[in-house]
Amino acid sequence: MRDKKVETFLERGKYKWTYVDHVAFTDIDIVASKENPARLMRKVDDDRAESYALQMQDKIEFPAIVLLNLDLEAVKKWIIATGVHRLTAAECVKGKTGLDAYCVIEADAYRREVLFRQLNTLEGAGVPIHEQVLQVLELHYKHNITLKQLAKEWHLKEAQLSYAKADRQAKDRGMRLGEYNFLQLKTPQKAYHALNRIASDVTYKEATHIAVHYKLPPTDIETMVKEIKTTKSEADADVVIKQHRDAAIQQMEQQKARHGRLPPATANKMLGVGKQFLKYMEKGIDHLYLSAVNNPEQAMQILQAVADAAKEVKLELERIQRTMHHDDANVVNLRG
Repeated sequence: MRDKKVETFLERGKYKWTYVDHVAFTDIDIVASKENPARLMRKVDDDRAESYALQMQDKIEFPAIVLLNLDLEAVKKWIIATGVHRLTAAECVKGKTGLDAYCVIEADAYRREVLFRQLNTLEGAGVPIHEQVLQVLELHYKHNITLKQLAKEWHLKEAQLSYAKADRQAKDRGMRLGEYNFLQLKTPQKAYHALNRIASDVTYKEATHIAVHYKLPPTDIETMVKEIKTTKSEADADVVIKQHRDAAIQQMEQQKARHGRLPPATANKMLGVGKQFLKYMEKGIDHLYLSAVNNPEQAMQILQAVADAAKEVKLELERIQRTMHHDDANVVNLRG
């Protein structure tokens, strides 16, 4: 069945094409069509192809596929520009030996690739915007076409393409310099974008190692990057990075002191309960849902008792600490 949308697209692009009511399966390189990089490694959806096949068996017509020329003198003369699912389905229909198709002849490599990448956006399932952006970036890198031109051709915002390019560059740099897969590491986009603003690769590697190893929050990473950018040498930048590393280590030790496990003993078990209380408080008073307490008066009595007991424990620990300091001083005097 002829497709007005496809014909308009081909005419607008000034492609040389012919509608053919039957192209044999044997003339089409089906393997190459499925492996076409313009599909962005998307596999054939078997359920979709099966649904198409059932509809074809019921004599429902489908739009003609689009083929692009290979070597017209060879056995496999065509590759599919769009319509892999339709062809996969047709092969399953008993008695079918081919499909109607728009046969396009084009020699220019860039125009061939645009045809592959843009035609899929005309199909019913369509291609999401983020995937169109990926298609455009492939054309940008492979054929050195400006983002401004591509934005116009694909009806996308240039700013959107620029941001996507910056994101790709930031991720590629992480892989190239340290094999940091930010997606697998679940590193926030804001964080690895900030790191990519570091000009020196040496400094970038050191800063990224600290950021990833110590799981620095994006705000801390941005602060570190700003401080690095004010330095005048890699040595000065290294000092900044070490300061942030030391701060991260100190914070981890504080967290460990507050939440780490204690040896089993009566006093330490009691302190462990205190740590659990602090964990609840860290989430904020709102997260305690105090309005749900059945007996507020009893709750206040318990808290007051806990507070009094805590003061008593604190005083005893201070006494023990003073005794330990006194004993240490006596040992020093004896040695003297």
